[in-house]
Amino acid sequence: IMDCMDKKLLGGEAPPGSIGASTGSGAPVDPKYAIGPIFKQVDSQWVLIGTGFFITIEGIFVTARHVLMDVIDTSGKHTRPIAIMQFTSDNTYAIRPILRFSAHGVADAAVGVTVPMRNNITNDILKSKACVLTSRRPAVGERACTFAYPNIVDEPGPPQKLHLFPAFYDGRIEEYYPEGRDRISLPAPCYRTSISIHGGASGGPVFDGAGHVFGINSTGFMGAPDISYVTQITDILPLIVSNVGVAGRSEKDFSIHELAILGHVPFIPKLD
Repeated sequence: IMDCMDKKLLGGEAPPGSIGASTGSGAPVDPKYAIGPIFKQVDSQWVLIGTGFFITIEGIFVTARHVLMDVIDTSGKHTRPIAIMQFTSDNTYAIRPILRFSAHGVADAAVGVTVPMRNNITNDILKSKACVLTSRRPAVGERACTFAYPNIVDEPGPPQKLHLFPAFYDGRIEEYYPEGRDRISLPAPCYRTSISIHGGASGGPVFDGAGHVFGINSTGFMGAPDISYVTQITDILPLIVSNVGVAGRSEKDFSIHELAILGHVPFIPKLD
């Protein structure tokens, strides 16, 4: 739930009203309809582990690889239930269990699939807003921002109460590493930014000045709030999502690149 309970002071938030979100037609929209917190379940309580963002209206989402690997043991098995919270325009929310995911072998990027759900009253299929992605690489010095859920106050239950305070956090592109920053922690292409990435913001989308997602929150540092690293969004393109149904086609395995070409994942400029 979200309310006016006193929130924590994390730092790095964009000034109120300085950043907004809009649809493709330019109409204002609340970014939480496309971006949600990710939780794992521990002893009947939900524990925040990151942020994710939808890239299709049917429930396919993106987050950082390390967020989803939090519930995977060394043998590759799930150790705990995991879900993403989806907010809707009628002021309700759904806890959508994560069925499966595909993670990049090197980059800190993953694509997940949520359980299909329907409205209890109308029986309509639950759909989400989808973030628009871009293959354009922003230049050093450009402004960038994320929208994420690191600010949470947890009142353990039963019943458990979660007070969520999502916000924009902004900064600039400081450096680009086309071959990765190092061989161990960040071996894939990535950006260094001045955005504050707090715990719980990992996996959130990183927007350019046009409002398109070019990156994924990867790493922030305690004691160095203006140093963070962002994985490039194009690393999700080869990832395979299994058993996806696209209009007019039977369910099969698709790469994100194929879904983008089909217009199922919004990409600017359009991929071919």
